[in-house]
Amino acid sequence: MYSISRIAAAVAAGSMMLTAPVLAEEVQEPSFDNVGVSYIELDVLDESAGGFRVQLEHPFNEKVFASIQHLDASETYSQDVGTVDAGVELGVELTHANLGYKFYRTNQTVAYMSAGYTRAKATGEASLSDGSYSESYSESDSGWNAQVGVRSRFTSNFEVDAAVRHIDIAEESDQEFSIAARFYFEPNFSISANYNHVDSDMSYVGVGVNYHF
Repeated sequence: MYSISRIAAAVAAGSMMLTAPVLAEEVQEPSFDNVGVSYIELDVLDESAGGFRVQLEHPFNEKVFASIQHLDASETYSQDVGTVDAGVELGVELTHANLGYKFYRTNQTVAYMSAGYTRAKATGEASLSDGSYSESYSESDSGWNAQVGVRSRFTSNFEVDAAVRHIDIAEESDQEFSIAARFYFEPNFSISANYNHVDSDMSYVGVGVNYHF
């Protein structure tokens, strides 16, 4: 009986050693090699605007990666002003192009930081329906940003990213807080949802689809 118990224990231990690598491979490191597009709803200065966001991430090696993100949203509003209608068109663009570094890595979690170029553009146009008034506005400027975040692949299908980004443009600075989740319905495809809060004047939510290389 003793020898049988010992053999059974040895077989069980060997089975655990054989299956451990398989179990470890089931949950992969979070994706940093992907391209995605999202539909967004932007809230800026108590007005809403719809648009899109495109994002690309590409690794150069196990620790260094590049990321590009571009947001473009616009909306047109109208209201009665006496006997005529007033129309207002609002547009917002925001672009980040960064170089990143993974400073902490496990099988499931990566802590990273990145820094790079930022460009922001705001446009506006107001006019009266009778043609008596028309005015347009456009301003763009560039600066830099620095970001730190944590991305974790909790299961093989579910990934979460939380980050804070410092944005400095034209001697003015803001902090952007973001949280995003991805659900992998195929090994190379995921759907995503995100919320980004820049300040009390600007935030946006988005839903999208991503391809993972």
